[in-house]
Amino acid sequence: MNWIKLCTLEHMIMIQLVPTFLKTVFF
Repeated sequence: MNWIKLCTLEHMIMIQLVPTFLKTVFF
């Protein structure tokens, strides 16, 4: 069960990081 939480947390972090990364690259 713990690894599911870890994957969920990592997934949410990626969701927040990707738009920031795209803004940095394109804008």
